[in-house]
Amino acid sequence: DILKKKQKHIMLQTLKHPKFIYVQQIGVLTEFQGKGVGKKLLNMVIQIAESLGDTALYLETESEENESLYKHFGFKTIETIDMVVPGDNHTDAKQTMWLMVRAPK
Repeated sequence: DILKKKQKHIMLQTLKHPKFIYVQQIGVLTEFQGKGVGKKLLNMVIQIAESLGDTALYLETESEENESLYKHFGFKTIETIDMVVPGDNHTDAKQTMWLMVRAPK
């Protein structure tokens, strides 16, 4: 799949980070949003990466709002790609993905 190929290329060839954690998904139920739960989860992942030493974090987001949030935690957008997602009734939807990395500290 295209995202896995991009992930490997970014981490291994562009940034030269052979050790990285792929943060596949972080989600918070609506009733818990805005209460710091997501921040705590993300901070835990960052602490784990830092405890492993020389370990980067990689994630993909479909939301420009989330891109801003992740930047606050030290992630940088490495690439933005526009994907076509097949839909029902032969309609396709465009989906923008932000590929982001937080370098080891």
